[in-house]
Amino acid sequence: MSEGERDLREEVRAYVREIFPDLDLYTYYQLLEVEPAAPPEAIKASFYEKAAWLHPDRHHGQLDDRTHGQLVVLYARIAEGYRILSNPQRRVSYDKAMTHGKLRSTVIEKEIERDPELDLEHPQARKFYKMAFDALKSGNKKSAEMYLGFALQSEPNSPMLKQMLEEAKKK
Repeated sequence: MSEGERDLREEVRAYVREIFPDLDLYTYYQLLEVEPAAPPEAIKASFYEKAAWLHPDRHHGQLDDRTHGQLVVLYARIAEGYRILSNPQRRVSYDKAMTHGKLRSTVIEKEIERDPELDLEHPQARKFYKMAFDALKSGNKKSAEMYLGFALQSEPNSPMLKQMLEEAKKK
């Protein structure tokens, strides 16, 4: 791996670490780094520049699994922003929704949910989270509670795991 490739990987890793934790607080304009009054050509140019830099396929095998997973989500949100802002009708609707505090398109928001697993750092916690999620889907509450307990042993400060365990106990 050349020095330039290492630098690019570190830039991408730093960008993901900076943006991903607060991803839901960014507008599409902020993610594409354009002004709300930007013309369609500027939005398109910014998206293609970001896509060339951040496309997950470009970084496959070069980033750890967690960072790559976060990059996939981040790239999807940037592409989502481009789809909304490049469509005049959707852009107008989005701009109106932004005045009411909505940072994502309501239509897209219903279609795409952020995978909470990506917020878990420890591989064992992610593994047991997946097992708990599957157990809950199949109605096996006791197994879900057990797996969530195991996940919490790896990530005892995870509010998402704690909340999921509380909800599983209520069911």
